[in-house]
Amino acid sequence: MPVRWHWVAAGPPQPLAVTLRAGDSTRTDTLRFDAAGRAELLVPPGVYRYALSGGTEQGVVAVETYSDEWRPRAPVLTAQPGEATARLGSIGLRDRWWLFVIAIAALAAEWTLTIDQAALERIVVEQLGPAAAPLARAEQPPTVVLVFGVNGTGKTTTIAKLAHQLVRQGRSVLLAAADTFRAGATEQLETWAGRLNVPFVGGGGGGGANSGTGGKADPAAVAFDAVDAALARGIDTVLVDTAGRLHTDERLREELKKVVRVVGKRHRGAPHESLLVLDATIGQNAVHQAKEFSAAVPLTGLVITKLDGTAKGGSVVALRRAVPTPIRYLGTGETLDDLELFDPERYAHRLVSE
Repeated sequence: MPVRWHWVAAGPPQPLAVTLRAGDSTRTDTLRFDAAGRAELLVPPGVYRYALSGGTEQGVVAVETYSDEWRPRAPVLTAQPGEATARLGSIGLRDRWWLFVIAIAALAAEWTLTIDQAALERIVVEQLGPAAAPLARAEQPPTVVLVFGVNGTGKTTTIAKLAHQLVRQGRSVLLAAADTFRAGATEQLETWAGRLNVPFVGGGGGGGANSGTGGKADPAAVAFDAVDAALARGIDTVLVDTAGRLHTDERLREELKKVVRVVGKRHRGAPHESLLVLDATIGQNAVHQAKEFSAAVPLTGLVITKLDGTAKGGSVVALRRAVPTPIRYLGTGETLDDLELFDPERYAHRLVSE
């Protein structure tokens, strides 16, 4: 969203030429002040360096940044005109807007703004925190990874991508379909297991965990039997797909807590990872989902999906500020290779460059 600059000058100044530079792109606008000395200019959020030319120092120009959805805040004073860093807006951070007042000539002939991409990248990196650590590995196999998330986030596909990565690293993997409520969930994960040539445990009739489909089994029983099978077969890692109904469903929350308890009873230290899959395209709702799930189960990481489409990814920054759980992976496409370990510097560069 562009940032609106609201200018308040000491008296009605003459029109002011403003040149906006972002990379190879240049745009020139003319600010025409009303009798009260006010004018507006829309610019993209970013970090800019400003320089003045012409005119004399007369009065103070106030520059406030705000969005259409948030009220402007009181400006912050800065003493000197000339070249300096001006922080405008924030990528995905609706609660953090930089406001400032520049003591400059109200009658200056020209004001040039040049976006400082490196500075903007540094700000984004600061908000994102450290780089992600690889998946934990249990001292005594198997490593048990529970994967949570509402339907439609790409949860099951993310599990397949994780399995693909682990197999390529030489680790043996078992997939467990503990989402026994969504129609087709077991079949979908079983299909992925076949494509990846890894063992599969699903909820069959009678409540036991076995390969195949049938009546609905208790998700905790499926998870328990999956860990049991991995112990018996000497498998290194178990990836458990859990039910993905609405995050506000109290029955689901209790069910997930039970899955956590049961795998812990079967294997000491399990689950060793609890990942929440979130859709980057749903904005603030992803923050709500993260808070609801983290209140129900102890999360060790977030996986942000659907960053290959129109989503600019600002929600990733908003999530990092709103939820203490670290971001571990990014889903960037449809293929099995389109899952990357989260690197704040690489992500910030890609986000700012778009």
